[in-house]
Amino acid sequence: MPHTFTSLQHPLEKLLEAEHFLGRLLSAEDLTFQFELNTFLSAGRSVTFVLQKTMADVPGFDARYARQRERMKEDAEMRFFLDLRNISQKQRPGSYIYGGSMTGGKMSGLSVTRPVPALSLSDATDWR
Repeated sequence: MPHTFTSLQHPLEKLLEAEHFLGRLLSAEDLTFQFELNTFLSAGRSVTFVLQKTMADVPGFDARYARQRERMKEDAEMRFFLDLRNISQKQRPGSYIYGGSMTGGKMSGLSVTRPVPALSLSDATDWR
């Protein structure tokens, strides 16, 4: 079987992107923390998408990745971040995690709140 050469540069760059936004969380507060958290979650999730696309033409990759995907599904931390990313992308902005529990490797009762003061109309710029 001939060897298919491919570059892992793009998946590695996506991983570095996620690491970059994780590092920015250390000094972020309020809305900035929320933005950095949501960006980190999105960048982290894109790593596996880009990896799958990059390796799609490599013989045997699909079967190997399917096995790895099963292991990832059983990993409690990976499930936690996937659930948190889904909440932040599909339900409401994520910010500080203040509750939740792991049962059988799955997150239950995950609570993500947005502890940022609400803006009033007097805070907004008059755009009329």
